[in-house]
Amino acid sequence: MSDYYSLKKIDSKKCLYNMIIGKRANGKTYAIIKEHSIKDYFKDGSRLAYIRRFKEDLTPRNIGELLTPHLPLIEKLSKGRFNSIKYFNREFWFCKRNEKNEITDISETSVIKCFSLNTWESAKGADNGYFKTVFFDEFLTRGFYLKDEFIMFTNLLSSIIRNRDGTTIYMVANTVNKYCPYFAEMGLSNIEKMAQGTIDIYKYGETGLSIAVEYCSDCIAGRKVNKYFAFDNPRLQMIKSGSWELDNYPHCPVDYDEKDVLFHAFIDFNGALIHGEVVRYIDSYTKNKHLFVFFYKQTKEIDFEKIKVLYTDKPDSNILHCHFVHEQPSKMHKMFIELIRTRNDFYSTNEVGEIVRNWKMHVGLLTKI
Repeated sequence: MSDYYSLKKIDSKKCLYNMIIGKRANGKTYAIIKEHSIKDYFKDGSRLAYIRRFKEDLTPRNIGELLTPHLPLIEKLSKGRFNSIKYFNREFWFCKRNEKNEITDISETSVIKCFSLNTWESAKGADNGYFKTVFFDEFLTRGFYLKDEFIMFTNLLSSIIRNRDGTTIYMVANTVNKYCPYFAEMGLSNIEKMAQGTIDIYKYGETGLSIAVEYCSDCIAGRKVNKYFAFDNPRLQMIKSGSWELDNYPHCPVDYDEKDVLFHAFIDFNGALIHGEVVRYIDSYTKNKHLFVFFYKQTKEIDFEKIKVLYTDKPDSNILHCHFVHEQPSKMHKMFIELIRTRNDFYSTNEVGEIVRNWKMHVGLLTKI
């Protein structure tokens, strides 16, 4: 077992897209910058396109130190010509600084050019030069994805790659979100079942498109500090071992019957069909009433046309089905949306709760659940 992550296994697959998912601070970003930015630049002058979700991620304060750990290697490979970095106008340059921190020499071209998804249109139409590698860092998030983000990402790729063949794409993230919309959009159907230390290869007919997905094995680096995160909390497993981060969701505290179910609601999202039972439960002892939703995965086949409350982004002619939550064409829809705005009004397993949380983020129900 290695101290830090190595690209050797995934690079050997020679895929166009390389998705690398693993624990925080295991060296994923370090490895890509080292091998496919710094070494490649000195080898053949190629440049790297670095992508983040928001332009705020690319401010000097947030990203200015990206290449700092590599300064000894930069000085070595440049044979002493460069000993520092200049970050300006979203581009990284190698440079030479004297004792007064003045720049006395600078590379002929930038080494890395940075792009943000939420401003991708600013790159449209510009000739960005040849990028041998595209690196989308932290593509998974527990926060907010942009509307139609996958389409934004592919549009940005088109602007970067243009008509030049030979570009390799890396998508890297920590294991913070098992139900990322990218997985469904890219047809990555086995993410949930992958074991740590394995690589899955996806090919798309005779198109030449191939994707390698690596779920990084646990590495030795960082194990000494795991004692600081030994709390009995499932969300901390990502830090300690690279297991998927799952939040704690309240499980249903009562046993209810079918007669207690007011109606059924369904969420068709990211390759999963989630069944929500809207329940009005009356405690037989206290006579207290409790109105809530219990979510679980729908595994049996159902007749979609007969469903009265369904949220889906697939083409659908049923007027009672919603593509956007603000439509709410019936009282049942309105009740369902109101119930799930607050965490206390629904129950589920942790994994199903994560899917519902991601759906809420996707459709704009911004309150935390």
